[in-house]
Amino acid sequence: PPHHPNETEKKNTSSHAFHPNAKNAPVKLAIVGDLGQTYNSTKTILSMLSHTQFAFAPHSQSSTSLLVPSMSSSSSTTPVTAILCAGDMSYANTIQPQWDNWFNLMQPLIQHVPLMVAPGNHEIECDAVTHMPFAAYENRFYMPNRIDDAFIAPVRGYDDKNGNDGDDGNDGDHDDTQTYGKSTSGCATPSVFCGTYDYGNAYYSFTYGHIKTIILSSYSDTTPTSPQYKWLLHELQSIDRDDTPWVMIVMHTQFYTTFLGHNDELQTIIMKESMENLFMEHKVNFVFSGHDHAYMRTKPMYNGTVIDGGQAPIYWIVGEGGNREGHVRAYLQEEKEDWVEVRDRSVFGFGTLEILDGRNACWKWIMDGVGDDGAEFTDDVCFRNQYLET
Repeated sequence: PPHHPNETEKKNTSSHAFHPNAKNAPVKLAIVGDLGQTYNSTKTILSMLSHTQFAFAPHSQSSTSLLVPSMSSSSSTTPVTAILCAGDMSYANTIQPQWDNWFNLMQPLIQHVPLMVAPGNHEIECDAVTHMPFAAYENRFYMPNRIDDAFIAPVRGYDDKNGNDGDDGNDGDHDDTQTYGKSTSGCATPSVFCGTYDYGNAYYSFTYGHIKTIILSSYSDTTPTSPQYKWLLHELQSIDRDDTPWVMIVMHTQFYTTFLGHNDELQTIIMKESMENLFMEHKVNFVFSGHDHAYMRTKPMYNGTVIDGGQAPIYWIVGEGGNREGHVRAYLQEEKEDWVEVRDRSVFGFGTLEILDGRNACWKWIMDGVGDDGAEFTDDVCFRNQYLET
């Protein structure tokens, strides 16, 4: 039967409350995906920490404070006050001590700054005995404005006949047609997955200053009759754009990609067919995803077409957090597509989104350094709200 986590299971790892700031104050969010717990992950985490207000405060002579780099002189002086992760946090893959290690790694950052998360395929983590997915994700996080307790059903028919997790690192050659259920590893991180997972941390929203952020689950039902679709429609219809002029979606899988690996996956195709119209109709400004271990920003897009005048969502892939699988191995085509503004598959990092007011926002991609071959790139741009009259 479907599972509702009980009160004992709701072991939120942090008791810090999330207190959105004043409506008229600038907001700066750090946005990252596919973080993991590698050397590169640590560099990303320390870089995010350096962009919080705690980088400016006097530090005690602790090992943590000595590791924190100084704020870049080219950065805005507005500190990061919240972090969004577009899925694939720990890469624990059902090994619970690795979740503990990840939180220990994140502690210097998230003890001060709230972390909001979206479920990725590395959070599916089906239990090998009960076949219940998302157990660690539900037990270790407790996101704001939850609609109800999580409604989760055991995964039926899942068995990776090769005895692995079905996600072999973005090379596009893995077999996602396997049947699951008998493997001793369970269905830890299948790239293609459609199961029963609603409410809880699956999808939720919050308003922070001038921006409404909506977290979606790529691995829950997204069809028009689903609870998630109906909830999303209601959320979008309920937004007062005079009060909250900016709307952002965060989810794990990507509607648009220039990379070979996670293109044309079933749950993403279904989600795009169901929900892209809602993004356009209700004037979503930005959509952030991970999944591909790379970076991309599109031009304003709808239904595979660049929209003249720019009145359409802009899509990002921010999956360069530092995970152990490394970067994607190839682009879908050597020449950048005409709908792609910026793309990279060489340098780890994260981005900051600063909402200055109801009309203006700035985005900056912050590299952890340069790639192994000396590669580097920049994406530092400001936007006017594409749906407001000039």
